[in-house]
Amino acid sequence: MRSDRKGTKQVMALIVAGLLLCGCAGQETSKTIVLPKETEDAENNAGIDVRDIKEYSFEGSVYSMTWKKESREEICVLRDQGEGLGYQTMNIYQGTESDIAVFEERPVSVSQLAPGGQYVLYETFDNNMIQLILYRVQTGEKLVIHERDGSMDTCCFRWSGDGTRFFVWPDGNYSGQNAVQMYPICRYDALSGEKTEIMMEGTENAWRQAIPNEDGSKVYVREEYPDQEGNVPISSEEWLELYGVENTELKTGAAYADGYEPSLPGRSWVLEMDTAAIREIDGENGDIPNLIRYTDQGVIGRNGEEVWMMAEPLSEFPKERILMTDCEKVCVCGKGDHIFLLDRESGTDTMQIMGIKVQDGEIVGRQVLYKGINGYCSGVEVGADDGELIVQTIGYLENGNSLAQVTVLEY
Repeated sequence: MRSDRKGTKQVMALIVAGLLLCGCAGQETSKTIVLPKETEDAENNAGIDVRDIKEYSFEGSVYSMTWKKESREEICVLRDQGEGLGYQTMNIYQGTESDIAVFEERPVSVSQLAPGGQYVLYETFDNNMIQLILYRVQTGEKLVIHERDGSMDTCCFRWSGDGTRFFVWPDGNYSGQNAVQMYPICRYDALSGEKTEIMMEGTENAWRQAIPNEDGSKVYVREEYPDQEGNVPISSEEWLELYGVENTELKTGAAYADGYEPSLPGRSWVLEMDTAAIREIDGENGDIPNLIRYTDQGVIGRNGEEVWMMAEPLSEFPKERILMTDCEKVCVCGKGDHIFLLDRESGTDTMQIMGIKVQDGEIVGRQVLYKGINGYCSGVEVGADDGELIVQTIGYLENGNSLAQVTVLEY
């Protein structure tokens, strides 16, 4: 963990919070934030000690945010401009922000800000064609990566953990036609544009996931197939979050009612992108339906209230259940040794953060890190150097406008 920023650890701190950065002139609040007691575990050194907490609010809608690459004080924010996208940086210690740079003025269906904030991937429309575009922040370049008409299968994309590479692949169409189909898993280098492609022989009638490891050298690919009643392993809310559009015909079954999502038939592979090697993973070992992150320790995912890990090297070890939780969101760091649970306290609009330390797939420390985040949680991310957690929530002002709230925990 970083220990060079803002002095020594504190058990309790009075922090001025709620500094409104823009659009909310005349509104400034403060409150006392009590940091949790430091954990002492001489044998495992397992405690997650919060050293500082910063909170900021600003008017306007936000798609996503991330810690700025090679910075210790700035976050990058992808702003919703109505029918377009804007980019902005904010210094959370000095309370300053850059102007919003609007780089796309057409309607955007879905977008992803790369970890580190150097690139943006997004989909927009041009002459009845859907375009996947890479925006390079430093140069202002926009590169069309993929183009298709609306009748083709959904295009999925995902960043590697270090934000230098991204993967693009087609999702299945659930139609049941052309049962076996060759489809590409494509890796792009965000700086050079270099493309690496591996063809997969799978089933068209499937929901496909691909999750790269931290540097994009490997990717875990999973297909899951509808059951006999046509149910697929994704809820309508998850579909909206993934693709940015509603799917009114999606069947999800009754399994979501009790918080458990039974696994549907599927197959999993791990792809070595530089050698084009494809290794299929045993069905039972690779049965992790909802993937969270491909960490240094292995793949971590969630099935209802269960959080599972399949340790590296993949396919050589069976998956193991790490913990049980019904929390709203689960976030994992790139090393795989810190897990954060965000949940709303029953009957309130207040969220709390639980920090969990994991070692060799076993929990060695657990601690409530913070209570007091208000609003709907729309995003959470661990910083690139595994030293801070960024929580993004949405609230509303009396005039009905959105109020974006940022909470940063340093540990």
